[in-house]
Amino acid sequence: MVYRIYVDAVDRSNVFYTLIVNVFFFLFFVQLYNPFFFFLSLSFYRRSGENRHMISEIKSSAHRVSKMAAVQCESKDDDSESDLSKSPVFSSKTVEAIEEHDNTGLPLQSSWTFWLDKAISGTTAEEYKANLKKIYTVNTVQSFWAVFNNIPNAAEIQVRYSYHLMRDGRYPIWEEPINQKGGTWRLKCHKIDTAKIWQEVVLAAIGEQFAECVAEGDEVCGVTVSIRDREDLIQIWNVNAALASKATILQRVHVLLPEVNFLTEFYKAHQSHHAYGRC
Repeated sequence: MVYRIYVDAVDRSNVFYTLIVNVFFFLFFVQLYNPFFFFLSLSFYRRSGENRHMISEIKSSAHRVSKMAAVQCESKDDDSESDLSKSPVFSSKTVEAIEEHDNTGLPLQSSWTFWLDKAISGTTAEEYKANLKKIYTVNTVQSFWAVFNNIPNAAEIQVRYSYHLMRDGRYPIWEEPINQKGGTWRLKCHKIDTAKIWQEVVLAAIGEQFAECVAEGDEVCGVTVSIRDREDLIQIWNVNAALASKATILQRVHVLLPEVNFLTEFYKAHQSHHAYGRC
């Protein structure tokens, strides 16, 4: 049967068609008789399948992990520059439920930490760090949803506040040694789109959908949503600004959100900010 297909192909006058058939059979027999190529291909398809399974599980778990409705919010003096009036404070019952999900759920490839901060002009890196509010660190798909569903939506937090989701406990601070050589892709958006974009970008980050979009030696290490007066800002952090030009992060975002019209989009290295390194 294989021989007859091959002969039929050769008999055709279409040289290009014949070439394609020959290449196909060459690759087939190389993989069949060369264990290295066979297992390399097998490993690639297995990894792709695992990523697809992870992404599917993350999205489907949203319907299984219900809101626990146990979040309270601190309410401080609004005139205080250090006020984090939307900082979520989980009840002990909620914390127990999150911990249970963290112990029994589908593991993420990395742990991810939710942070909240309020933008205050003129602050130093140390002051900014002291003003950060750590919300929770999650390690599984289910604990992610248990936290995400129980904090105020990105569209509900106040102007000048930001949510961050950072890999492996990183602080969302430019000057941190682990961050200082990196930068962010920055996308401004209409407020009506903010919550939808934030959720999609967060899911892409924890589901490792950006892993295929960065160069070897680079990595997406965090995502941020910042609420501003007119338009909001989405940021995607990477660890190596020198490799940013080789990435296809923005293209992937457009694939994930084809209906969204971003106002501006560009990359900016941390060290190029005028406030970088302010003591």
